[in-house]
Amino acid sequence: MNNMPAIKPHQIRILQTLLGKRFKDREARLHFVCSFIGRELPSTKNLTENEFFAIAEHLGYHFEMHAYFNIENKQHLKLLSLCHELGWRNTTNPKYADIKRLGKWFCSSKNPFKKSLQNLTPNEVGKVNNIFQKMNEQRYEKESH
Repeated sequence: MNNMPAIKPHQIRILQTLLGKRFKDREARLHFVCSFIGRELPSTKNLTENEFFAIAEHLGYHFEMHAYFNIENKQHLKLLSLCHELGWRNTTNPKYADIKRLGKWFCSSKNPFKKSLQNLTPNEVGKVNNIFQKMNEQRYEKESH
């Protein structure tokens, strides 16, 4: 099939919560998921990460809640600045970082801590900022070649 990362346990929990609100049983949930992605699956655990994001977004999941930041926290402000440098800008107001995209990152397999921004320790936020700094450096390296 494809080489997309498989859905992770924290993503499965999000999906089960969303689907559980709408469908009474496992078969109905699985039928919806298979219809939505256009292929048969034995379980939602077989979804790719991209499929998870598409379904969760369709069902109205608010990824932004994983990127709630404290305006008084200098590390959080640094992360927002790094998002802005990466080009992760709010489409309606480009002056601001794209909090939904950042929230999706916190829900993705790329987040080594599998926690929301507000639940990270200062040391962990520092590591996330280092990851974003490296992403920026790689972006600039690509653009200069």
